[in-house]
Amino acid sequence: MKYLAQRNRLRALEAQLAPKGTRIVITGGLPDDYAPAKPTPGPMSEVMAYLPQTTAREQAELERARVTADRIKRIQSATRAVQVAAFADAIDHLERRLDAKEAELEEQARRDAEEAEHKEAGAYRGAS
Repeated sequence: MKYLAQRNRLRALEAQLAPKGTRIVITGGLPDDYAPAKPTPGPMSEVMAYLPQTTAREQAELERARVTADRIKRIQSATRAVQVAAFADAIDHLERRLDAKEAELEEQARRDAEEAEHKEAGAYRGAS
């Protein structure tokens, strides 16, 4: 008797939830042992739309994916900012090194010119 009552409840549930062409089949003989039968060919989204727990689970997974994507986006943005700052610091350091090298080369050129001038003046004095 219990078995028939549960079977009738399943049939009522099937009428409410299952899309046309899908039915719930008792597979074992035990009242709680049931599974959906293979639906007739049609879009799976129709079947899934009638299963509230599946829709809720999908929405929860989608929300978790959105949260994860937002977290990744924030981390990438922070990482990008750190990388840009490090790059700018490296460029500043390189600029200072180039300026120092340029000043060193100008000083060396000035000393070489003075030394050449002293040699020329000494050679000129020695000739007279």
